Amino acid sequence: MHRLQDGALNPEFSMSQLQTYIKVCRTLKPQFTKESAEILRDEYKKLRQQSSNKQAGAQSSYRYTVRQLESLIRLSEAMARAHAETVIRPVYVKEVCRLLKDSNVSILKSDLEFEENQDIMNQESQARQQMEMQQVPQVNNSNDLFVSQKIPYTIISKRF
Repeated sequence: MHRLQDGALNPEFSMSQLQTYIKVCRTLKPQFTKESAEILRDEYKKLRQQSSNKQAGAQSSYRYTVRQLESLIRLSEAMARAHAETVIRPVYVKEVCRLLKDSNVSILKSDLEFEENQDIMNQESQARQQMEMQQVPQVNNSNDLFVSQKIPYTIISKRF
């Protein structure tokens, strides 16, 4: 908007035209062509095989299930609707699959620093324990402990 200030002030379409376009697009029920359905099937198979064939050093943080297949279908339909099409083109399916692949993150074990983090956490825990030990009052006998905690003497004598 800042770069094209004049264009932002004089948009190509009016607000009512955009609203009408969106309303029309929402009513569309796009259908897969045979080619699009085959591409979707093949891409989904590849995604599943790649996620199951990961190397030992890399783990996928994402599993491809039927739920992801349903998402691919809905996203393909949404792209067709956004383009006001009644058929889902292969280009839309490929783009949706690319988006899903790019959104997946692989984690390499070398990226994680468990040992260093664990050492730091252990040091912090030991420091806290030492601080707590220093704050606890040193008591010579059990009666002094009860007195320091302000427990009435009658309770102490009944229990001991």
